[in-house]
Amino acid sequence: MPSFTAPDGSPVSIPGPTVVRIRDAYPEESTESNAKCRIDHPGVQFVTEDSSAVVPAVKSENTHLGQLTLPNDKPVWFNGAVSRGPIRLVSGHPPKAQSALYITDKIQYVTDTPDAVRTAVAAAGGNALPIPTEGFFATIANVFSKFSAPPAIWD
Repeated sequence: MPSFTAPDGSPVSIPGPTVVRIRDAYPEESTESNAKCRIDHPGVQFVTEDSSAVVPAVKSENTHLGQLTLPNDKPVWFNGAVSRGPIRLVSGHPPKAQSALYITDKIQYVTDTPDAVRTAVAAAGGNALPIPTEGFFATIANVFSKFSAPPAIWD
């Protein structure tokens, strides 16, 4: 089981297969200034290790990790076993986003193209969906989406 250091200095172990997403920590999201990486699993864990150390440790137990690029041009790693995509962009997406995927039940926007998302999801053992297209069915989907609750979005 990969072991890391929490910002308070205590050791933390997270089973690799439970990890759904890894990315660099944003300075404003942790109360500890030394948090460098965010690990999403059944909870959220900030650690002092860089993602360059976290990803290989998790990958040693979870071979389903794929990598894409966030709208802030930073990498994001996702667990393909709980991912599907590409999906159609919904209104209000970040301007740099070219595509999106579901990681568990939340949308993750990325700068990668729909083709690249499909390839990454498939390579990570996820559910590679057809490339979203425009047209009649897309119009109907957009109309129905206005009447349903907006999906949860990864930050």
